Amino acid sequence: MTLRNAPMMTILPTEDVARSRTFYEETLNLRPADVPVPGDALMFECGDSTRLYIYAKEGGTKAEHTVGGWVVEDIEATVEALTDRGVVFETYDRPGLKTDERGVGEIGGAKVAWFKDPDGNILSITEMPT
Repeated sequence: MTLRNAPMMTILPTEDVARSRTFYEETLNLRPADVPVPGDALMFECGDSTRLYIYAKEGGTKAEHTVGGWVVEDIEATVEALTDRGVVFETYDRPGLKTDERGVGEIGGAKVAWFKDPDGNILSITEMPT
């Protein structure tokens, strides 16, 4: 048995499942997974059989780092589309990480932009170097 070929699922807490449903379905335009989920939780399908699981947790998240992300083909177009849908991208100006005014930075040749969900979970989109 190996995990090498198994799809991975990101699991995030939320204080407000209804608010998260609106953000992930309407703002990010994710597709709800057609699978049963226990209790007050949500499951979304993403690319390549990956999934995002959101569950209710008092206090939400406390992570101060990126907890999940998507790989995209065109970061500029994706940032523009998400900005038009109300997503606010983080901007950074620190040693080793500087983003432009849209929130896009470069790390090791990859272009990356970060944003937060309503619970403060830090998410990213990445365009890998070609």
